[in-house]
Amino acid sequence: MSRTDAHSPFRVRVARREVSAFPVHRCAGRDACDLPNLGSEWAIGHVGRCHWQFTYTGVNICSCWMCHWHHRPEVRRAAKRAELRGVAREWNAGEQEAAGSAA
Repeated sequence: MSRTDAHSPFRVRVARREVSAFPVHRCAGRDACDLPNLGSEWAIGHVGRCHWQFTYTGVNICSCWMCHWHHRPEVRRAAKRAELRGVAREWNAGEQEAAGSAA
């Protein structure tokens, strides 16, 4: 079990109703359905044929950097340096053209 809610396992987040899930029935009418209830007993780790599956609602449930690298608002220093270098070149080229036309 994790210490923070941001890193709680998927089955715990489903049991808490933090994420949406739908039932997947694999029993095919052979036996009684073994789909667990969405309660604290399921969060322990129930294994059976029928299970709950994540429904994507536009909310990302994973909090790792590999899944959210493109959501960071910061611009990398190397990219910013390259951008500023290009602006400085354009600025210097404009000064050289202005000095050449004035002469």
